[in-house]
Amino acid sequence: MVKKVLLIIFIIAVIIGIAGGTLSFIFNKNQNQSIAPNNQTNNFSPSAQTDQEKVIITIKDSSFQPDNLTIKKGTTVVWVNEEDALHHIINTPNGDIFESNDLKKGESYSFTFNESGNYDYYCKINPVMAGKIVVIEE
Repeated sequence: MVKKVLLIIFIIAVIIGIAGGTLSFIFNKNQNQSIAPNNQTNNFSPSAQTDQEKVIITIKDSSFQPDNLTIKKGTTVVWVNEEDALHHIINTPNGDIFESNDLKKGESYSFTFNESGNYDYYCKINPVMAGKIVVIEE
């Protein structure tokens, strides 16, 4: 009798745990999918995009995700800061092609790549964070 009661309690606990974990996953997933507000001067504007593509690079876990990217000419890349720390995106070596302001959590910066080539970039605040974008002809 005691074994049956313990088994029933165990089964109920497992069901509650699975249901709670599923709900937590669903709610957290929906919160993380929102695009950051447009607080930068040249942020991505969804209404301005027509024939061009958009690619999002997230800043999290002290890295750019993805950190290496190949895109077509004319693609807009949007960097979204998902960390509490400030980040400042700049192309190497001196930011003569693109550079963001300091990005707080939830802010974004975008740049449209209209010229083919290789573009190395890094975080000016945390220079260990680096990435590369290769832009190819269509």
